[in-house]
Amino acid sequence: TTPHQYILRMKILKACQMIVEAKMPISEIANDLGFYDQSAFTTQFKKQVGETPLQYIKQRGLKKAT
Repeated sequence: TTPHQYILRMKILKACQMIVEAKMPISEIANDLGFYDQSAFTTQFKKQVGETPLQYIKQRGLKKAT
């Protein structure tokens, strides 16, 4: 694992935590974690987790923040 891959993985793990605990909008989470935009965040999230942030929310029965 490269340092870049490690940092990216840690950001995605933090995003998962923020989705569950803070119930923040996806765009705000992406911004807070330093992603260029929500699309870039969603792409990396899906690569790491295997589903989009919205799918992650729905699979766990969480309410989407607005």
